[in-house]
Amino acid sequence: MRDLIRHERARTQLRSLIVELQELSGRIAQFPSIGSPRFAVETGIEELRDLALRRFPYVVFYGEDSDVMRILRVRHHSHDIPAELRGG
Repeated sequence: MRDLIRHERARTQLRSLIVELQELSGRIAQFPSIGSPRFAVETGIEELRDLALRRFPYVVFYGEDSDVMRILRVRHHSHDIPAELRGG
């Protein structure tokens, strides 16, 4: 029974994470400059912006081309993000 409860909690959290990612991508699509360019300087990726999720410890990295917004990565905030984005 405990495993079933744990499994259901994990499914509920995953659904919440998906909903939050969808909401965030909608905000980014509507307001592309909403994210911070702070990692653009550290990584040398000029168009890179990031925005943290509100209820989960993740940061969404995205870039904006002339006609499309691309989510590049989603990383846990405790990672060495500049090193990961540079490929290190």
